[in-house]
Amino acid sequence: MAIPLLKQELRLRKTKLSGKKHQLIKRLESYDRNDNFGHQLIQAEQFSMNVPEQSGYKDINSETQMPEGKQQGNVQGKVPSLH
Repeated sequence: MAIPLLKQELRLRKTKLSGKKHQLIKRLESYDRNDNFGHQLIQAEQFSMNVPEQSGYKDINSETQMPEGKQQGNVQGKVPSLH
């Protein structure tokens, strides 16, 4: 196949046109081999899930408080001296 025909086929597939003839052929073969990955829409199955009533559950984190602790490391954002 001539290079202009290869480039025409690649242009139809909206892919890169530059390269040597063997690269164009390889790119065209790869595109045709993998064409089924990009253009078909897959219908997802209908999803449903039963969720229990939320009234029977308690958020155990809503009342949790972090304990006061000693601050370690830099105080007031001071950077330690490297000297």
